[in-house]
Amino acid sequence: MSSFRFTKRTVDAIEPPTDGQVLYRDTLLRGFGLRVGAQSRVFFVEGQVSRRTKRVTIGRADVICVDEARKRAMSILSEMASRRPRRCHPKPASAARFGADPPTHAGLMVHAATRKSRSDARPTSGTSP
Repeated sequence: MSSFRFTKRTVDAIEPPTDGQVLYRDTLLRGFGLRVGAQSRVFFVEGQVSRRTKRVTIGRADVICVDEARKRAMSILSEMASRRPRRCHPKPASAARFGADPPTHAGLMVHAATRKSRSDARPTSGTSP
């Protein structure tokens, strides 16, 4: 893993590896890097979120210039520092079903009790009353 200041010239001059991927780090912005594979070069940012290392892909080096990728990296690092990054903490599946707040045990018990006590509930047997 090498470290140097990323510029368009230095990024373009990197030779792709024959197999696997090689990570390069920027000396100007800590956590900002470039992952070079046989087919592509991708900017990434790496930081700590809740005592775990998270790596977020920013974009391909042939699409995004170095300065734009560095700005995006600073934005993502600031989100990681505030412990509320948009890409590192997806919403739980229960949030889609129950709204913004996940259900509590007491709330689920009330929900189950009201469903069982409905008078318009379907009959349990196959015959009609």
